[in-house]
Amino acid sequence: MGGFEELRRSIRKTTRKEIEKLPLEIRGIVQVIKLKSEVRRKRNEMEKLLTELGKKTYQLHLKKKIGHTELKKLGSKITQLKQDIETRRKDIQRLRGRSGARKRETHGGAT
Repeated sequence: MGGFEELRRSIRKTTRKEIEKLPLEIRGIVQVIKLKSEVRRKRNEMEKLLTELGKKTYQLHLKKKIGHTELKKLGSKITQLKQDIETRRKDIQRLRGRSGARKRETHGGAT
């Protein structure tokens, strides 16, 4: 990992030197791009954390360890959606099974 860190430092140092050589306007553009990239990275990190928080909260809901009314309602909605998804998934499998049986009948019974 030390080699990677050295490479990263070297790139940063070189980048800083090159940026200092650029005209002021271009430096500003480069800095804006860099800041936008950092904002995007931090937003992605925040989304991951919010997702993790949601999953943990839902697990607590399943264990009946959540007392907050709004969180209970959301947990119940998620549970209902999961059940609906599972029902539809089974319907799809059942329909695919029927169409497969029809294909076998129309093609002489061989698969």
